[in-house]
Amino acid sequence: MTLDQRWNELQPANKDDVFQLLDPDHPLDFYIGRDARGGRSLLLLTTDTPPAPKEYRAIRIQTFQRPDGRWSLLFRLTSPELTQLFTWLCQDLVEAGRRVVDPARPVAVLMKRFANWQRLMASGHNGLMDENRIRGLCGELLFLEQQLLPVFGGLASVTGWVGPERAHQDFQMCDKAWEIKTIRPGSTTVRISSEHQLDSKARPIELVVVSLADLQSSSPDGFTLNRLADRLYESLAGDLEAQDLFLQRLAAYGYIRRPEYDSRYYRVTACEAYVAGDGFPALAPSGLPSFISQVTYDLDLAGCKPYLKQ
Repeated sequence: MTLDQRWNELQPANKDDVFQLLDPDHPLDFYIGRDARGGRSLLLLTTDTPPAPKEYRAIRIQTFQRPDGRWSLLFRLTSPELTQLFTWLCQDLVEAGRRVVDPARPVAVLMKRFANWQRLMASGHNGLMDENRIRGLCGELLFLEQQLLPVFGGLASVTGWVGPERAHQDFQMCDKAWEIKTIRPGSTTVRISSEHQLDSKARPIELVVVSLADLQSSSPDGFTLNRLADRLYESLAGDLEAQDLFLQRLAAYGYIRRPEYDSRYYRVTACEAYVAGDGFPALAPSGLPSFISQVTYDLDLAGCKPYLKQ
């Protein structure tokens, strides 16, 4: 039975909320709740003292200490039009709770997770990315997993993933940067979003082009966005700071776990890197006429072949 179905089956007998233990095998005591008007809530009972609640759009947080000494941390939906998004939020909090290192100290982890979601909900975003955003994120996650993590380790690699924070390139380390473009097999151009994106004046830049093919169903070398994100998160196990920062970067990109992402399968067919240095066919601020900025253009990959990294 899905969490959505569990909520729908809860029927308050009077004006009081009704609560039901979510999972007796879960390391944390989560309860789902419903009020007389059908409003949904998620309750955590814990010995960990929660912070003073703040005001948020769409969700009210309430805390109080029970007679048995434990604390109640309650997330209550106040905007019914966001019921589905709230359901996904609660699913995510519950799954995050399974991975806490110390079950006696879960609040900080859950509140950081909630903060990521709250930024998304406050923006009015429904949580579903379009196909271009999905494919772009897959390309960045693949580069992070296959190229940076083996060399720089968890925290340094995730810290260098600055594209979601609106940096000019997707990845920046102290002495190098990488811009990741994801294309379909057979595509011959990539879209460059500004004159700064391939400007190598500050540091050397590599343009990395990942070719992703669509698959009709699962295959040994195929993956979905959710599986890729989970795999990366699990690879950071043992480094809580890196895991937390990874979740923040995902949220900043606009990713929240959605079931729709489990039905889209991809496979890498090629990955090429180009050194965007002297002579590379790219625009830079220094080469633009005065009063021209915010330039977007298509780059033909055929003209980049001489700069292909061996």
